[in-house]
Amino acid sequence: MELPQGPLHTGLRAVFYACREDPRLFVHKHRRWKWVGVTLNFAHPRSFWILAVTLLSLLPAILPGLWLDNVPVLLAGDAVWAVLLCWYYYRQAELDLHRHTDKTNRQP
Repeated sequence: MELPQGPLHTGLRAVFYACREDPRLFVHKHRRWKWVGVTLNFAHPRSFWILAVTLLSLLPAILPGLWLDNVPVLLAGDAVWAVLLCWYYYRQAELDLHRHTDKTNRQP
């Protein structure tokens, strides 16, 4: 059994990926071009928790800049948050891909 491709669609289906047969939580948007991006599998039960934690994690990044009324601090916090978020999502997508392809290759 091969894992589903991922979101290669247009419109909202390109942003919101939902496939019940796909066990992965983080999915690359393109099989060959991994730099295109990573999305959540919204058919997975934990995806909405990950989305909520992601949005809540933005608060500590922007609050110091808002509190100090300082645009460079605000932009620096946003940049650090974005880099860490992208690193986490890509890392988890790679781990999910390797974990689930190993399981599908072992099955007869």
